[in-house]
Amino acid sequence: MARALAADPPVLLMDEPFGAVDPVVRTQLQDELLRLQKELSKTIVFVTHDVDEAVRLGDQIAIFRTGGHLVQCAAPAELLARPADDFVADFLGAERGLKLLSLTTLANVPQGPAPEGGAWTLALDEARKPLHWAPKDAKDAELPVRPLKDTDSLLSALNESVASPTGQIARVDADGVLTGVSSRDDIHEHAGQAHTEARVAA
Repeated sequence: MARALAADPPVLLMDEPFGAVDPVVRTQLQDELLRLQKELSKTIVFVTHDVDEAVRLGDQIAIFRTGGHLVQCAAPAELLARPADDFVADFLGAERGLKLLSLTTLANVPQGPAPEGGAWTLALDEARKPLHWAPKDAKDAELPVRPLKDTDSLLSALNESVASPTGQIARVDADGVLTGVSSRDDIHEHAGQAHTEARVAA
């Protein structure tokens, strides 16, 4: 990627550039590509067989049938909400509804105060940064918490709410300081709204 950008071409062709790296490094490289794209505004033709990668990186996604025949070209939300045919739907996979949630952020989901007095309490450090879920019963073990920011996706929020012992997720600002918690019900409600809006827009 660095060698390609060094020549400052108007268009970049990237043929599965992140296919041979582990998931953690792959995510880091995707983040870096998005940062560079925002800064340099290059046109990039990015070839991948990873649907999640295509949805995360692409402004437009083109799906080709065997033999190089173009089946559908659309923005990620439109593609996931309205696949052109069974081939596209099968290619996107059974979890395309969940993939659609990765395109919507947590910003509009309401939040309230952290729970107190229940079976689980959100433990904070002196700077009010979340540490873990602390059980009321000392015999139980502490459970990890993964705080989310407004820029995180509804998919991440849904996943975290399922893992949370309270069904709630911790919300933090850019500095990692707690701003409140959001409930699983609120996340589900906004997830349904996101699906409806995507279908209407498509």
